[in-house]
Amino acid sequence: MTVYSTREQLIKIAHYLTAYMQIPYFQDDTIPGKVMEKIISLVRDGEQLTTYDYVDVCIRGKVGWQVKSTKSSTPLTWKRAKIAHSAALIKESETGADGLKN
Repeated sequence: MTVYSTREQLIKIAHYLTAYMQIPYFQDDTIPGKVMEKIISLVRDGEQLTTYDYVDVCIRGKVGWQVKSTKSSTPLTWKRAKIAHSAALIKESETGADGLKN
């Protein structure tokens, strides 16, 4: 098993996204993360998780994916992750190697 999508899987993903875009009132510049997670779980025979962990879709015991849906103008950084005490950890990461490791 590979973590990358095959040509057939990419075609399935395109099929689902095309169907999603036909929904009335579709917002043409945004695809909600939950929709992408569901599509990946269907195409990869995985499980869409309902937690705020790092893995959004997984095949238990084998592989997991973190799915992000964002606009090109929105920066994607690790600072967006939902981590307890994230502000303190970010500040600590700027003080040196040990803080960065944490």
